[in-house]
Amino acid sequence: DSDDTTEAIYKELVKPLVPWAWGGGVSTMFAYGQTGSGKTYTVSGLERLIAETLFSDEVEGSRSIFISVIELAGNSAFDLLNSRKPVSILEDSFGSTHLAGASEYNVTDAATLLKHINNAASFRRTASTQKNDSSSRSHAICKIRLENPELPQADDGLLYLIDLAGSEAARDVTAHSAERMKEAREINASLSVLKDCIRGRASIDAGTAAPGK
Repeated sequence: DSDDTTEAIYKELVKPLVPWAWGGGVSTMFAYGQTGSGKTYTVSGLERLIAETLFSDEVEGSRSIFISVIELAGNSAFDLLNSRKPVSILEDSFGSTHLAGASEYNVTDAATLLKHINNAASFRRTASTQKNDSSSRSHAICKIRLENPELPQADDGLLYLIDLAGSEAARDVTAHSAERMKEAREINASLSVLKDCIRGRASIDAGTAAPGK
């Protein structure tokens, strides 16, 4: 709630994701909520703390660290580290998703990692709404890839930090322009799909998925 600090949120919910990715796993953090609730502000603070952890003595060994940041807006994707250049989202024959055309940068210190994150934020789509003067009108996906130089055959660790666009109730869009209302419908539809995906994955993990799903 409004009394929780970014540091407390990081310690309790996010920090355990870092060593998992450092060890070759895949970690994902979603920031979900109503527009104007402070998601982007909190995520920016969490990214700072993650950067500090990645380049601290809290993790053992060395990793080559790479970052890419893309924006999902409606049915389009853009590279926020390359002046919003369009990116294609493709699926290979094994069912893995790839971001064709997205730039990736090697970083060697926390300051450079945060510089790329801040640069990406400056290109993200925002607009004024009834609830928020600078509402994020897109989903931002920050992907941090961790490559272990001592185990070149091992899977890379992946840490996804996802700041979702804010959901909006019907009563909050009554004064929107046609463009804003279209964006709101697309945002809410994509959040609903995400909810169904997470629910389906949870059902599979629990062994309760319906046959053929």
